[in-house]
Amino acid sequence: MDPRLTLNPNNRITSIEMHSRGTTNWNTDYASFYKDIEVNIALIQNSCDHLDKQLKLIGTPKDLAELRDRILIIYQKTNNRIRNTGENIEGLHTVFSTGDLQQKINVDKIKRNYFNVIKHYVSVQKRIVLAARQSDKLFWDTNKESNQQDGKETIARESFDSMSDQWQQKGDCLLLKRQEILRLMELEILDINEIIINLVSGLVNDHSWQLGK
Repeated sequence: MDPRLTLNPNNRITSIEMHSRGTTNWNTDYASFYKDIEVNIALIQNSCDHLDKQLKLIGTPKDLAELRDRILIIYQKTNNRIRNTGENIEGLHTVFSTGDLQQKINVDKIKRNYFNVIKHYVSVQKRIVLAARQSDKLFWDTNKESNQQDGKETIARESFDSMSDQWQQKGDCLLLKRQEILRLMELEILDINEIIINLVSGLVNDHSWQLGK
């Protein structure tokens, strides 16, 4: 993007800046925003593909805290990329507001691609969390049955909180670690939902996105 272009905190260009720039600069800014968004969409798709691979490991012997940590990091990085891409789309909207019909068609297309990849990403997120919950329940039930059979402790009448202290004393806090990371993963899903709601609300209320206007 043109280094002379300064965005305000909301990533929007002021009307004074808009009128002070020429057509050539606007075309350059449009191309810059558009390219950045295309790259980010591809990176978000790569994150989805990587998460699909991690999903296959949930519930296997490789389903350790380290695996959950890797997934959480992908969630956090991808959420930030989606947020930044949304801001770029808002910036692109400002730049192309005086553009021709073809530019508006291109922007509408890339906007659809953006929301489609978000839809895919959120779907993978939810499938991972569901699989992780099921895996943890199986882990808990298996551990409970094993302890009951060994006669070491009666787990059926004890709460998870009281059992967690006993597990920590034994040095066996695998499930506790996994569930803590799972809780953080669920918070990231809430975060991406908020990002989507804010973005959709802003675009829906902005009628200049409509083709032909």
